[in-house]
Amino acid sequence: MSQGVKFAQCMRSHGVSNFPDPGPSGQFTIDAIANGSGLDINSPTFQQAFGACQALEPPGFTGTTRSAQQQDAALKFAQCVRANGVADFPDPTADGPLIDTNRIPSAHTPGGRSALQAAMQKCSSFSAAAGVPGGR
Repeated sequence: MSQGVKFAQCMRSHGVSNFPDPGPSGQFTIDAIANGSGLDINSPTFQQAFGACQALEPPGFTGTTRSAQQQDAALKFAQCVRANGVADFPDPTADGPLIDTNRIPSAHTPGGRSALQAAMQKCSSFSAAAGVPGGR
């Protein structure tokens, strides 16, 4: 059983019942969880489970602090997303996820996810430069 699967099972056993298993590669990131699962990574339940399961955390899950060059690209990504219709897209912090849908109120409105996805596609070269594998 992969480290990622053990970590996911631990998270579920500690109250995050819809925590996903890693994809076919066996890897996943906090960015993917924050953006693709609808989980609130800042909720007390998530934080408590994360603390309990941290010893099982797979390599690269929380990422690393972006380099100055990657953070510059991350800020350009945020500017690009805002310019492409998601006005409330926040600037990412150097050590946080590139995209945290919990900080984007419009993502939770009808059509909001579609608008966000479209903007992210248009700006994918910046997200790749920000160190997000696959440009997401």
